[in-house]
Amino acid sequence: MKKTFLFSHVQLLFFLFVSIASCAGQEKTGQSKDSKSQAESNVSDADPYFAETKTISTSYGPSSITRNILQDRKGNIWLATWEGIIRYDAVPSGRQGKTFTNYTNKEGLRRFHVFTILEDSKGIIWFGTIGAGVYRYDPSAGQAAFTNITTEDGLAHNSLGCIYEDKKGNIWFGTQGGASRYDGNSFSNFTTKDGLCNNDINAIIEDKNGKLWIGTRGDACIYDGTIFTKITNKEGRGFENVRSIIEDKKGNIWLGGNDGLWRYDGQEKFTNFTKDFVGYIYEDKKGNIWTSSAKNGNAGYWVLSRYNAMPLPYNKISATQILFQENMFFGILEDRDGGIWFGTLNGVCRYDPRLPDGQENAFNWFKKPALSDLLPYEPNPYKQQYNNMLGKWTAIISDNKKFKTLELLEAGNYLLIADGNEESGKWNIADAQHISLGDAEYRFFFKKENLVLIDGKSNEYEFAK
Repeated sequence: MKKTFLFSHVQLLFFLFVSIASCAGQEKTGQSKDSKSQAESNVSDADPYFAETKTISTSYGPSSITRNILQDRKGNIWLATWEGIIRYDAVPSGRQGKTFTNYTNKEGLRRFHVFTILEDSKGIIWFGTIGAGVYRYDPSAGQAAFTNITTEDGLAHNSLGCIYEDKKGNIWFGTQGGASRYDGNSFSNFTTKDGLCNNDINAIIEDKNGKLWIGTRGDACIYDGTIFTKITNKEGRGFENVRSIIEDKKGNIWLGGNDGLWRYDGQEKFTNFTKDFVGYIYEDKKGNIWTSSAKNGNAGYWVLSRYNAMPLPYNKISATQILFQENMFFGILEDRDGGIWFGTLNGVCRYDPRLPDGQENAFNWFKKPALSDLLPYEPNPYKQQYNNMLGKWTAIISDNKKFKTLELLEAGNYLLIADGNEESGKWNIADAQHISLGDAEYRFFFKKENLVLIDGKSNEYEFAK
């Protein structure tokens, strides 16, 4: 049975491996309400997995789980993270942005981690959270840009795994309590009572024939607008815990989840490419298929892979391994300049595919720089220390090899001491400088016995903030 939830047009993740289900139909009438602010939250309105930060703007990326990534029509990069909603500023083509802005902190939004993002055909951006429902962002609405939508407005559940816009302009919300379809005026909810295979939904897409493919924590299914049908291969087996579904440029449907990576050719033929768990599938502008997957069934080690585009049939193509790490990789995005972004356990990374596959400098991790160095200017070893004025010393010692990397502390006042080793083997104080580490870049280098602070590059021994 259907339930319709009325909603005013003006109003308008799960942890790691948790999310996503299938579809059916319910309706119920409710009253529209104004957006909820953070001030209305109480002690019980809390997310135990939210990564608390106070930062609003920074040149560094998030340091927590980043589940999904979107580039909007203006070129801004939006991140769904455990720290909330984060935007990376748009810049002219071919150049890197400079600022990450945490809108959860800036706008005082409810402190729940964000799982999924969609920009619809009208330029509205939707953010699905785990526990706080949906945030609708209207860039033209000024101070009232963000509106919070929850079960009180008709949403099936306040924890979401995906958001999708169909060809008619309906917005579908895949939640942990079924699928919600919003037509601009009301919500229609679909659950197992309507034939949905499972209420915990991970992925929804519409194929070229107008049918919805739905991946759930149980079986995947197809919805033709009337009934839900379980998806099975030629052996009659279903596809469990499908996390990601896409339709490629050729009309093939790709499914990734517990059963690995599969492609459906539209002619009742399913082809398997890997049995490893697949968390995300993405097609780039060239038709290459990118995936994030657990390596050899080991959930602790993940691979970013690319299946190169080639003419059909290509049943036996193998993946190119781009990155293999003790990590987890999540949402994937190709930006306007061809860079490949992907979310990780510890933030976000941008890969430049113009460089050789797997080359280290092809990856930008957007991390706070570390205190490190180039080779010393002279053959004698050096010793450096810095003191954060809190009384504790930390030292790095070189043996004519590269210094060990030491993560820099937050901006503030420090004392840096450099000791030069004379041929006698005795350590003598070369110099001591009080330095302030702010947002600007500072470089230090040894020049005989003196430690010199400069702003710029040096062809002598140096290390940089």
